[in-house]
Amino acid sequence: MVAIKINGIEKCLDARDENDDCISMFSRFSCDDLVFEVDGNVYDIGDFDETYEEFDGIDEVDAAEFFEEEDASTGILFTNKASCAFNIEIDEDEEFDPQKTQVVCRDFIYPNETDESMFVAFVYDSVLYSDYCIETDKGYDEEQIWPISDDDWCDDEDDE
Repeated sequence: MVAIKINGIEKCLDARDENDDCISMFSRFSCDDLVFEVDGNVYDIGDFDETYEEFDGIDEVDAAEFFEEEDASTGILFTNKASCAFNIEIDEDEEFDPQKTQVVCRDFIYPNETDESMFVAFVYDSVLYSDYCIETDKGYDEEQIWPISDDDWCDDEDDE
């Protein structure tokens, strides 16, 4: 068993009802600047292979669809410093090998149609680890991103 710790930036969608109460949340790590600690060694996402096609059932997230499905009156994007820890199974006599590691990232599409790559799973020796708990620091930034306002859309026709 090997302990993995991930440090990075969490992006959390918070769907709220008309009373401003949270009705649902969805979060992922941003793939930018992720740091992986494995048995005292530090790796960044570039030390591993990134894969998009090999793992079915891990899809992109469309924030607008999420808010619509939750019937949210307001949607907030929280940005937090965060970490998580989990264990992976390897043979007792084996050392962790970054060459056997892949990360799975998917697009996180914002209501203004911009997107960001989000970490959704860690793969070691073809075993998928996607069930991990994100622990956030107390400090965070929040931004209302739903419903989308006209100011959030680019109007290329005005530039012509």
